[in-house]
Amino acid sequence: MKCPNCGVEYTENVAFCTSCGTPMTAQETPAAEPAQSQNSLNNALDQLMDKLTPVAVKIKNFLSVKKNLMIVGGALVALLLLIIVVSAVSSANTGFETYDNYYSISANEDDEVVILNKGQVIETSIEYTGSVSSSHSHDGKTYAFLSAGNLAYVKGGKVVEVEEEVTGFKLSADGKAIVYTADEGTSLYLYPIGGTAAKIEDDVSIRSFAVSPNGKSVLYSVYDDDEEGKTPVYFYNGKDSVKIASNGSALGVSDGGKYIYYSSVNDKGENIAYFYNKNKEEKTKLETLARIQFNSDLSQALIVNDEYKTYISTKGGEAEKVSSKSVYLITSKAFTVNNVSAVDNFYGKLFLSADNDIYRIEKNADKTIKLVSNCYGVSVDESYETIHYTDDDGDFFVTKVSYGEKAKDKAKMIAEEVYDFVITSDGKLAYYRSEEDVFVINAKGSGKAKRVSSDDVNSYLSIDDKDVVYFSCDEDLHAVKGKKASTVVLEEYLERYLRGGYMYAIDEDSYYYLKGTKAEKLFDYSELILGW
Repeated sequence: MKCPNCGVEYTENVAFCTSCGTPMTAQETPAAEPAQSQNSLNNALDQLMDKLTPVAVKIKNFLSVKKNLMIVGGALVALLLLIIVVSAVSSANTGFETYDNYYSISANEDDEVVILNKGQVIETSIEYTGSVSSSHSHDGKTYAFLSAGNLAYVKGGKVVEVEEEVTGFKLSADGKAIVYTADEGTSLYLYPIGGTAAKIEDDVSIRSFAVSPNGKSVLYSVYDDDEEGKTPVYFYNGKDSVKIASNGSALGVSDGGKYIYYSSVNDKGENIAYFYNKNKEEKTKLETLARIQFNSDLSQALIVNDEYKTYISTKGGEAEKVSSKSVYLITSKAFTVNNVSAVDNFYGKLFLSADNDIYRIEKNADKTIKLVSNCYGVSVDESYETIHYTDDDGDFFVTKVSYGEKAKDKAKMIAEEVYDFVITSDGKLAYYRSEEDVFVINAKGSGKAKRVSSDDVNSYLSIDDKDVVYFSCDEDLHAVKGKKASTVVLEEYLERYLRGGYMYAIDEDSYYYLKGTKAEKLFDYSELILGW
């Protein structure tokens, strides 16, 4: 299934897109279809959503925004993202990657794509139809997007159109190349940023493809017209294509093709991940595949199998079980591009399990440590030393990672009956919402909490890179910084969007950039954005 807003694809049905928060419409996905994604973080929620449903219901019952269903849905989505997506991915614990070069997309009243960057608007003449696929490079400096068949990218604030009638694309992790399909999906091209596109395949239906981090190698599979049901896999080295498997789907390829991964369905209907050594022309069976993620150079593959157990294969070696749970990497200030994470090694990193526990994964599975149990809202600082979290009873805690297995016992409770919270970028202040009030307290839990909401609160909290906290009171959007009482920043607003540490909002007519307690109108928006 594919997110109708940002284009992220999932191998299983999910309730909300973990990339942009858009509600998802259930779609049928063939059970034997290999895990693959166009411009995807590939963060399939598998069992997590089922476990979070009771909590989501409690949250939904608490929310009391009355203007329309869109507001309730948006608040619920964003709060679920706080619960699901660990907020250590930005310096301000915003839940979104934070780079000065972070771009996002909206649409103006003429139904044209507009690019948002640092509170500014970059106009385009590209048609917007209500759905956009997009991808950032690891450093955030290159942003590629596909709207109404038009493929374009932004770099240095300049929009460059690449091709029309494009059906899918992937941006390389370093942002130096784009691989895309055109001609109704029968042609495959490699486009070096600022250069000329080279045709890799023609007159054949492209099934799947992956591009190396440096954008010079491509792995792809096609539908073989001569042998029904077969999808051979090819490796392209920048000049020629070499067949590496008679049937399968492309998963990932490293620079120069040193590490190649693909999946194939066996006679039992099991989807199996394989490593291919092109020098020895040998394949190695790794594990059944539900989800896969790679480290920065693809020397490691983190695989969640069909039993929702987690394995790691290093340099194509045997996949070793590191957890009996399905786990998600907790990253810091890094985009995941084409399933490639900006981490050099998965061992020693923190992971959130599908049943809401935090682990540090070690090479020896026996040494894998559970740090905290039953986490719902989670924030980990950039040093990975301090964890803030709420448990299943809504109690709000702070603890140290260094306590290891004793973290739960050493955790200090900050407050009870907390619905959500945010932490400032310096890690000094914690804001939390309890019933209809917002409080601020020393993030270590010392001292007395102070109420900062000037009216009854009825929405989730969000915080921008300037440590301004936003929330709804009745139909108005409030903002607060420090320990002062909140003030109205936008009256009768419909929704707010946190993008790269910058806050935007819409009312019935216009799109705004929120700068502290001031709202700056950017443009009149397209009604299509309400049709997510």
